[in-house]
Amino acid sequence: MRAALLASLLGVIARCEGQRIPRRPLVSPNIPNVPKLREVAMTRPDEIAPEVKFKLSASEYSDYELFLEAQAIAHVAGAESEARRVFRHAGKNEAKHVAAGLHRWYKFSVPAAEYSAVKGHATIDALERVLNHSDMRTHFESIEPGIRPRMKAEGQPTSQPTAFDINDPLLSSQPHYDAVNIPEAWEMSGGSSEVIVQVIDSGIDEDHPDLQVNKWVNDDCDDDGVDSDNNGYVDDCNGYNNADDSNSLLGDGSHGTHCAGTVAADTDNGVGVAGVAGGKNGVAGASLMINTVFGKEDTDGFEDALVYGADNGAHISSNSWGYVSPDVFPATIQDAIDYAVDAGVYVVFAAGNDADDGNWYPGAYEPVIAVAAADDSGVAASFTNYGDWIDITAPGVNVYSTYTLEDGSYGYMSGTSMACPHVSGILALGLSVGGVNSDQSSIMGCLDQTATDISDVNSDQYEDGLGPGMVEVAGFVQCVKPPSPAPTISAVPTSKPTTASPTSTFYPTFAPTSSAPTTSSPTLSPTVAADVCYVLEMDDSYGDGWNGADWTWAANNSSVFKSGTLEDGSEGVAYLCAWWTDSLCYGFEVGSGSWDSEITWVIKHPITGAQEASGGASSTAEICGFVSPKPTSSPTLTPVPSPLSPAPTTSSPTTACASTCFSQSCDYWDVYGTIDGQCDYYGNLLEDFYGCNCVGCQCNHMPPTLSPTLSKVPTPAVDSMLTLSMTDTYGDGWNGAYWTWQQTDGATPADVGTLEGGSVGTAQLNVYDSGECYTMTVGTGTYDYEIEWTITDKNGYQMLTGGAPTELELCNHNATAFPTAAPTTPAPTMEVDQMLTLKMWDSYGDGWNNAMFTWATQGESGHIMIDTLSYGSSGSHQLPVYDPDACYTMEVSSGSWAYECSWEIQTALGDVLLEGGAPDYGQVICMSNLTFVPSPAP
Repeated sequence: MRAALLASLLGVIARCEGQRIPRRPLVSPNIPNVPKLREVAMTRPDEIAPEVKFKLSASEYSDYELFLEAQAIAHVAGAESEARRVFRHAGKNEAKHVAAGLHRWYKFSVPAAEYSAVKGHATIDALERVLNHSDMRTHFESIEPGIRPRMKAEGQPTSQPTAFDINDPLLSSQPHYDAVNIPEAWEMSGGSSEVIVQVIDSGIDEDHPDLQVNKWVNDDCDDDGVDSDNNGYVDDCNGYNNADDSNSLLGDGSHGTHCAGTVAADTDNGVGVAGVAGGKNGVAGASLMINTVFGKEDTDGFEDALVYGADNGAHISSNSWGYVSPDVFPATIQDAIDYAVDAGVYVVFAAGNDADDGNWYPGAYEPVIAVAAADDSGVAASFTNYGDWIDITAPGVNVYSTYTLEDGSYGYMSGTSMACPHVSGILALGLSVGGVNSDQSSIMGCLDQTATDISDVNSDQYEDGLGPGMVEVAGFVQCVKPPSPAPTISAVPTSKPTTASPTSTFYPTFAPTSSAPTTSSPTLSPTVAADVCYVLEMDDSYGDGWNGADWTWAANNSSVFKSGTLEDGSEGVAYLCAWWTDSLCYGFEVGSGSWDSEITWVIKHPITGAQEASGGASSTAEICGFVSPKPTSSPTLTPVPSPLSPAPTTSSPTTACASTCFSQSCDYWDVYGTIDGQCDYYGNLLEDFYGCNCVGCQCNHMPPTLSPTLSKVPTPAVDSMLTLSMTDTYGDGWNGAYWTWQQTDGATPADVGTLEGGSVGTAQLNVYDSGECYTMTVGTGTYDYEIEWTITDKNGYQMLTGGAPTELELCNHNATAFPTAAPTTPAPTMEVDQMLTLKMWDSYGDGWNNAMFTWATQGESGHIMIDTLSYGSSGSHQLPVYDPDACYTMEVSSGSWAYECSWEIQTALGDVLLEGGAPDYGQVICMSNLTFVPSPAP
């Protein structure tokens, strides 16, 4: 802020068209310095909180897809609970949050037992598990541990001075106002209720007699348990308790009450102390918006509070808190500050009380106004931080202001925490004169130009470290005053803010009968990814939310896992996650509210959209799942299947034909819709891969030992076999992703399988006709990024490779026949004449990011090989040449970061035959004379 425009030598403030000066480069690291974090965990273990926050990479994903991606990261980290958004859904302001990317911020908790044992190291361990997972880096933009801020006050003596018999009887105990000429400024203005000042701190004592007039009043003051103004918060009349997630504003201690009193304690009211912008003659001087982050139960919600202020009209945000170490600046806080600054908010921060000239954030961040502390004579306080990032200095030693009633109503505090609200109140006085839409550069220029130089009373240690000097309030207010002789606030404001009365409603305002909270943190502690997250669709026919009716979702063997409600509007969505290994059944319950007849709800499967349950208010439902047992045969060997047709009618199943499983049809469990009603060779329904064992009318689930039916199933002769090698980087199998191998024309049976568990597995793929093309399809599962697979021939040559989901075709393969139980005459197979080597490089070192190469015989539809560089900075593949007289085409598709890709095709002697990058839509090499023939781009 020091670089803001200054006044000319004639004292005339230059009015600029621009708003704020450019920001400094990004200072909060996207990837944290883990060794430094370990040092913090060793010396100050409680500074690192038991949570990790991360910002998902920018994408076109839906909210549900972002939710699932966040769960994948939490799963890799070994989180204790599901990942949830850092910035809640903001109702009418959600579009702005999405535009700013705030909806991509998520957080999860680390296991409480681990944190209890090793404190901050447990958080860093979880963070490192994500950083060390090779497939995770492209899924998040930023990741960081939770860092606990602290208040910026020094000591809290509570001695009260002797009352002085004037209108504000304790004003004589506030000589810090005289030190910066505030009484003279009051002659020009006592403030205006139009100026909204947010105080982010430990809340205020709402019953304090000196904090009754200067309150911000929102449109949601009916205390009916409904988000009446659709801003994402319920009954936030004067602000919100972001730490404890409630509308009760008093948090931990008197710190916030003291800061709020300095900004705008009711002035000239015959009670207690005066505030800087406290009003006069019974007229309000500011509207205090209170956001509690140091709560009674928790310390949290700092970034959420900053965004709340911007969304709800704050002009100034006063922040007397910071971090206990220099150079600590969470990216979540930076994003929140940027959002507020872009909305035109003056964001004011205390410099900190470490007597240090390092970079102490958030104060050191360029867009904010950083405030250092001095005593009333201008001498730098012994505790104040200082440096070239300080914007202004203000009184911060023995500041007298309001306390909670429990702590004695009034008292002294010292710290940059006390200097910060001085500046926030002074800015409020300036905006009351210049107008809330005053040019920010001009306002900051006035603050800078009118400051009192205090260099002569301070040592060289503080040279250029206290900003332009001590704030001088009368000069500042005069400076921002418009040139018009008529003051802009000459009209007497009304005695109450215009928003004091809530908007009319057509429903009762009595308290809801349900006692369930509107939101809650999970109490269940799953440590693996959910098997499924159902979609809860909520509707209200009147359009004003569920009016106090809450829902709960709980495993049958535990307490409530998640709860919520439809805050406002006609419809809403929530996600209900289930872990079948924890509980086979989950209970859903909706309580009663004010207008139950308006309430309906439906629970649907996230992929099929099938309805699981539905109802209204005061209703319950139970949803059950199934943990699939291991197959009777080896999980790495898929039995030879029968043709995809009903079993011959000459022999019926001996068991009854069940058509449902857990109240759903067997076809329902075939969530991908690709193997409808199909059985494998042994009579196993292929839907078994999805967690429900159904005995359908076309299949027997249990393989019969003696089956006349099976003996009559026609079995095509197997010409040869290929080997499928499956890998899972996390080591827990493919988590619901299945593979299908089938002749492309569908003339022969399909092989279907999956990697049930572990890191690696293999299966044999049947080739019935080596002259035909075959399709390899891999579906999607819970953690697709962990999946890798390769198909090789008997000589170990790679034929295909890929991940999930994918569908690739293999033609003209080199599949040498293996003997089968019933020997047949094998079809002719192609022999490899020679091998070439493909060398691949990635300049960033994270693989080709979905860029794929294709090596194929020119003029033929069959692909010989499709592959990629899965990870790392380099790799190689063998390219088979079957016909020494043929020409071959090399194509490379475009990936996410195509400019990082390069490749060469070399002979066995290392001679380079072709080279290129990505995308490359066709280079041709003819083997007869090794001539290079470029082909045109498509």
